[in-house]
Amino acid sequence: MLARLLGDRQGNVLKITRNTWLNTIQSCFFFVDHTLLKALALAHYWGKQIDEGVVTDAGEIARRERMDVTRVREILRLVIIDPRTANAIFEGRQPRTLSLEFLVRKSLPLDWELQRQMVAQDGG
Repeated sequence: MLARLLGDRQGNVLKITRNTWLNTIQSCFFFVDHTLLKALALAHYWGKQIDEGVVTDAGEIARRERMDVTRVREILRLVIIDPRTANAIFEGRQPRTLSLEFLVRKSLPLDWELQRQMVAQDGG
């Protein structure tokens, strides 16, 4: 394993490994939007519950979650997000200007290529 020891004049030593270095560099370039990530996860969770018949509709989810039904519907629309964009969100590689509000306020096209263009143009 690649490691380097850095010391100071007081004798304190910091061991920097390859993983520490990569994590530090990635944190400089990647930004995990936890609000957007949570909403995307909820959308897929709720969508699966609807598909499996655990709940019947967004109204039932709203009652169970004690949320406004409009907000539940906005979040549920995130299930149609292009997989590349979803992966970028999961990994923190989405454009920093891409937000939950952008995605729920825009009318996302079903075509994934059009979605990517919209995100690159307006959300990035």
